[in-house]
Amino acid sequence: GRDVNRVRIRAGENLRKISEANAKLTILNKTADTIKAYWDVVAATEGARVYEEALRNAERLMKISETRRDIGTAADIDVLQAKAGVAMRQSELIQAYSRISDASDALKLLLNLQDDGRFSKITVLPIDRPNPDATLVFNIDKFEESLDVSVQRALELRPENEMTDLEIANALLEQQKARNDMLPQFDLVGSYARGGRSSQYGRTLTGLLEGQDEALSIGFQASVAIGNRAARGAHQRARLNTRQAEERRKQARMALMMQVHFAARSVVANQALLESTRQTVRLQEANVNAEERRLRIGITTSYQVLRVQEDLTAAQAQELQARIAFEKALVDLQTAEGSLLDNLGITY
Repeated sequence: GRDVNRVRIRAGENLRKISEANAKLTILNKTADTIKAYWDVVAATEGARVYEEALRNAERLMKISETRRDIGTAADIDVLQAKAGVAMRQSELIQAYSRISDASDALKLLLNLQDDGRFSKITVLPIDRPNPDATLVFNIDKFEESLDVSVQRALELRPENEMTDLEIANALLEQQKARNDMLPQFDLVGSYARGGRSSQYGRTLTGLLEGQDEALSIGFQASVAIGNRAARGAHQRARLNTRQAEERRKQARMALMMQVHFAARSVVANQALLESTRQTVRLQEANVNAEERRLRIGITTSYQVLRVQEDLTAAQAQELQARIAFEKALVDLQTAEGSLLDNLGITY
């Protein structure tokens, strides 16, 4: 019948839809990778600013140490230690500038930026900055409710759902075809012939046109395979393939839900880490100010101030990393939901 004979066509249409869903999944992942690469550029840029501030702090310490030496309240070793701190901060700043170029090149590669067929040499200047206080795509205060919403989005929006459904549809088509192959074959056959008889070629053609000799036959033809083991085996394989496709769909749905759970917990953890690093930075800033005042009155050393400044730089770097990690966690959550393209206004 028509349905059986159209099995290959319908299966081909499903394969085309699977390819489209796979392409959408690729776009979703590449978009997420590009956004995270952009945040890497932001992290490198902001990290350079952290080390620029560290260099200014070290230079301020060197001036304080030189002033104290000139008035006789500090030894040359204090100035030497302060200069060593300045040199170290300069080295760190050079490395920070290099990381900006590396992160920028990685982003340009994802964007496929070229100048006359060569890798682009343009400088990427990030405009957006991490803003954890902005409206979130995930309500941390209502974690369980937000998690359920995100899981439901994943089950509706992720391309893998359509892909697994189409795989099951194709498996059912194969099962339908295999079931049909087990049936006896019954065909209606017929033939019609028209000709002419003559020893001359021209008269033969004339007889053909006049219908001098006609023949018509019609009949039925049936065949039944004895045992039909091949068809039964194919049908059994098709049934097993359908069950395997159904199990793959269950596993895929569970994997999607697990990814949402991981991403949601990452958002919460990075939010808490961000608050913790903010407090650490404020405390370290106060500690640096206090230690510099102690240095001015001569109850501490330049070496101790350098150590406190290093702690401040480390705290600022950790806060920056927490900000970037939080932004990336939001991207991962939207990717796990499958809502990233819609949230960015990208239609496929």
